[in-house]
Amino acid sequence: ASFDTNGNIINYYSVRRAPNRKSLSIIEEVYKILLEKEQKSGINAGVSALMDIVSSYKMTYNELIFNLQENN
Repeated sequence: ASFDTNGNIINYYSVRRAPNRKSLSIIEEVYKILLEKEQKSGINAGVSALMDIVSSYKMTYNELIFNLQENN
């Protein structure tokens, strides 16, 4: 995201690329877990589950995604 001088978000950016095929099984499992949590208990449960998964790797979300993309 980009911010103005007051710290407000003024726009977002998106980068799209083909996923690393070696990481797809991990991503598919994470998606399955998040979908189940959200269907059972709502979006906040899904967000919480995602944060728990990310924390288990001892990385930030961005670090984990970049690591999956580059290293698997």
